[in-house]
Amino acid sequence: MTAVKVWKSGESGQPTFPQEFTVVQNAVLQVTDLKSNHNKFYALELHAAGQSNVKHACRLFTHYGRTDDLDLNPEAGQKECRYFTSVEEARLAYESLYREKTGPRKGYRELSLASSRIGSDKSRGQKQETLQLMKDMLQINGDRGSILFDSKVEQQYRSLNCDLACLDPAADEYRRLENHVTGGRQKCGHWSIDVKNIFKVRRPPEWEQFTSSTDNHQLLFHGSRIQNWVGILSRGILLPKVVVNLGVRRTDAGWLGNGIYFGDAASTSCAYTSPGRNGRGTRMMALATVALGRVRDYTRITYGLSAPPEGCHSCHGVKGTLLRQSQFADDEYVIYDPRQHRVEYLIEFTA
Repeated sequence: MTAVKVWKSGESGQPTFPQEFTVVQNAVLQVTDLKSNHNKFYALELHAAGQSNVKHACRLFTHYGRTDDLDLNPEAGQKECRYFTSVEEARLAYESLYREKTGPRKGYRELSLASSRIGSDKSRGQKQETLQLMKDMLQINGDRGSILFDSKVEQQYRSLNCDLACLDPAADEYRRLENHVTGGRQKCGHWSIDVKNIFKVRRPPEWEQFTSSTDNHQLLFHGSRIQNWVGILSRGILLPKVVVNLGVRRTDAGWLGNGIYFGDAASTSCAYTSPGRNGRGTRMMALATVALGRVRDYTRITYGLSAPPEGCHSCHGVKGTLLRQSQFADDEYVIYDPRQHRVEYLIEFTA
């Protein structure tokens, strides 16, 4: 493979590269040897230019140094770039460098959760949001923890058996979901909702068990107190009887019985949330795909239901209006089979 010039950060004459780019591939490596007092990191990122009319279509960014130095200086370590005219060339260079560092001679190992101080500005922002979310929900005190990774957070994140990915606020998907939450309004019902982050969620068991025979799929909201979210992300949204058996105290009587409740408006689910103790007062609610199937409407509170009426798949507490009398202040949708839902997104917001 032809040698490619390595440009150090700030070096004059360095090729230009667009400020808007995509992180196609990335890895953070670490090697620790207590005997030789080695504690080093090495980050690799493959950047693709966001426009086609540029000379260099890709860039291989690396950031390496001693882990301990990051404690004193967040910008510590050497940052370098290699430029390529094609994705294929850049990917070959990335894989070659990865193999070299993780081989027996160098001995680096890849980490799944890395410090927000490591990598390019774009990738560091994504990693920080996911780490901070975990720290907030797990109520871990302090923002710093271990420099490279927090082993406790890492262990608890893995135990969730749930993939979390922070969406880019500039992406169309983020803007579409933000509008779905707020309806393009600053005030939702009695709440002033301000979306702070949106995380894409995938729990493999939910996706595998999600019913394919029930139609009428809708993207609905589910709110819960901040301390419940670790359990929800690890086990899913459970039926109330299961929750009680796990030792969690139920806070509502269930106006349509023993089911899992959703709302079609963020303001409805907002009432079931509580702010976290992270200094920002953020709350959490989920957006889930719910297979409602054939729906039975109710205008009167009906306690004790454990299933929808025969021939139906879900129940709907219909919101009362001036023209329609109902005991329900908001539209509430209830399913009685957990397989009729899967959580798609987690919304972090203030209200």
